[in-house]
Amino acid sequence: MVGLSRRLILWIGAGAVGFVLLAVAALAVAVLVIDPNRFKDRIAQAVQDQTGRTLTLAGDLGWRVFPWLVVNAGAGSLGNPAGFVQGEFVRWQGLRLGVKLLPLLHKQLVIDRVRVDGADLHLQRNAQGVANWSFASGKPANDMATPLQIDSLELRNGTLRYADAGSGTTLRVTALDVAASLPAGSTTRDIRVEKLQLSAVLQASALGEASNPVTIAADEIVFAADALSVPKWQGSFGPAKVSGSITANFGEQPTARGTFELQTDALRELLRATGNTPPRTADPHTLGRFELATRFDYARDAASFDALRVRLDDTQLAGSASLIASRMVIDMQGDGIDLDRYLEPDDAQSKPLELPLAQLKALQVQGEIRLRQASVSGALLQGVRLKLVSQ
Repeated sequence: MVGLSRRLILWIGAGAVGFVLLAVAALAVAVLVIDPNRFKDRIAQAVQDQTGRTLTLAGDLGWRVFPWLVVNAGAGSLGNPAGFVQGEFVRWQGLRLGVKLLPLLHKQLVIDRVRVDGADLHLQRNAQGVANWSFASGKPANDMATPLQIDSLELRNGTLRYADAGSGTTLRVTALDVAASLPAGSTTRDIRVEKLQLSAVLQASALGEASNPVTIAADEIVFAADALSVPKWQGSFGPAKVSGSITANFGEQPTARGTFELQTDALRELLRATGNTPPRTADPHTLGRFELATRFDYARDAASFDALRVRLDDTQLAGSASLIASRMVIDMQGDGIDLDRYLEPDDAQSKPLELPLAQLKALQVQGEIRLRQASVSGALLQGVRLKLVSQ
């Protein structure tokens, strides 16, 4: 009886293995016999029906079975909606999609990795305020009977361009590399990203002609309906290191709160990176170290910045600030500053740094900065109070 049970278990096991091998063999035969390029027109028509946009698959489609079902596609593009005539919405040089085989036997679609090579994404907003990244569905899509899981996303050597015809704002991101892991359970309305890594080079009309390397890393990012949560992120912008956290809601009354920190040992370089020309100073070693840290809270068109800390070279300030509509209130206090170091040198030929007075007046800055001491022209001043009043 025991021997019969053992043989029965062996037969069942052998049958299961044989079934799996038969399924894999069937897929292998299908890969060898069926040319996936025959389905190009059908795929393009499905995309047209669902998005109203033209899909072009210029490169060949290919696939292989072992150890995953891998689908490769060459160059292609997805067009813009009606009203946008400048180029395509996105072009790419190559796509790779890997699907795990065993979950397919249980009617589960597990995508091992999605990789996009050489993507060129062109985001546009026309003069009427309509954006080309807003997708209007065509025919209603049927609900997927097969659960979908994507393990990882990878973007290599991508480019992102943004142009706003109304404001004239432009932005260009090149050398864009992104890698992200997606744990099981993510859906279109509840997406969780793990171990995000991003690097790129940023150019923007607001930053002048500067090209700045940018990096961002985060261990967890959660998108749930209209909410965003990033418990901790860090990165760099030009010569500055940045980090922080954010929790935001994008409903009818948007809210956001979190922390932000910025540190650099080269403030002059950071000014150039943001499109500003740093002034010449009597002490060439000034405008070096700069730090900023704060907790922020935004709701109902008002923002508060608590635990605000600023360091400029050897001067440290602490306090708070708030922004309500176009009115900013600042309350800061610090140790001391040697103003002589920041004056123009006697032989200065460069144009002094001009403050954006028109913007400051429109912002209606008010408040007070208190310093324990300040020195100027050889005189030492104690208990300095600087009143900020916009006229």
